[in-house]
Amino acid sequence: MWFRPDAGATFTAVHHRIDGGQQLNHMMAWNAAARRWEQPVPGLRPGTEVRYWFDHQPATQTWGITTGEFTARH
Repeated sequence: MWFRPDAGATFTAVHHRIDGGQQLNHMMAWNAAARRWEQPVPGLRPGTEVRYWFDHQPATQTWGITTGEFTARH
């Protein structure tokens, strides 16, 4: 999955649940070529539900922001 905040960010973390399971938390890696934060989620089968949200600190602020929750089916 990937995330591109409008104002850039000094860090980004993704939190997700796969098919209602345990919450997983990952610090995302910056992909300079794509200009976005990325985190692979391997092993998803067709029909898998992923609920996810992001925490990030905009480069122009000193506090973090949490997005709303999103849902996707693989």
